[in-house]
Amino acid sequence: WFVTRSESWEELRPGLTAFRDRLERLGTLEQLAAWWSDRCCDGCLDVTKHVLVQIMHGSRIWRAPYKDCFHGINGVTRTGDEGVPLQKSELGTGLFRAVREIPDSEVDPPANYLIRAKKMNQGVARVEALNKYRKSGIIRNRTYQPETQLRRWKAETKKWVDKAEACRREGVRCVVRPQTARRVMGTIEAMTAAKPHIARGCWCDPWPMAEMYVCTKVQPVTGLQERLHIGDSGKNEVRHRTLNEIVEGIARLGEDVAEADIAFAVFQANREVDVLFGRVDEHSLSVFPWSDADLNADAADVL
Repeated sequence: WFVTRSESWEELRPGLTAFRDRLERLGTLEQLAAWWSDRCCDGCLDVTKHVLVQIMHGSRIWRAPYKDCFHGINGVTRTGDEGVPLQKSELGTGLFRAVREIPDSEVDPPANYLIRAKKMNQGVARVEALNKYRKSGIIRNRTYQPETQLRRWKAETKKWVDKAEACRREGVRCVVRPQTARRVMGTIEAMTAAKPHIARGCWCDPWPMAEMYVCTKVQPVTGLQERLHIGDSGKNEVRHRTLNEIVEGIARLGEDVAEADIAFAVFQANREVDVLFGRVDEHSLSVFPWSDADLNADAADVL
């Protein structure tokens, strides 16, 4: 982990370069094969020439970062009207089904357990299994190929364009919000903006479903296998929540104390992971690499 003031590549590059050098020192650079970012390709028309490919030379990264579908879909649904929750749920479900699928074979094991243990009928058991066992990775899902994703996404967009028009004619509320003069992106505009990224493969898993999950533990009671999804940002969100709590207290703590708080929190996070995996590195990653880069640049001008 390291901290930047913005998501600009000018600030990200020093930290990513230090991270790449560390992987090389530890002998694990060649294991790095894919990267996920909320911004995915940054609009780069040729994903093989993205700046990340240049920074991570020597690794197996060959294209711009991917974007996990949760954040991509959330970028659309958050533009919707909160006053129609059922429609908003329908919108999110439809967008998920446009880009990802859950094979029937994934639902069968937990559904069969519920049928045996809870005496549920098959229909109820499958619905309960989907509600209960997706988060833990017991029920996996996979992406369609980019061409299929794009075709299904366009169909879903047309569906909501038509639905919004029907709601307008009937004078009823609709989850689809229009673009406003205040430059707040509308729902259909957000769906349209996602299309180029889907077409470039940013929303597509880089490997087959079996390789996108890491087995963690078998539940002792159910006997079902839990897994972690590669590219999932759940742990990132937990860490961001901690850092955001520190940032919110800057007015009370003062900038210097808050900066030290952030430094200790990030150092502790990095230290815990290094101890967990037995990593030993003689170089310490800076929490604020952009600051180090500025200092090095000033020193170079003097020397």
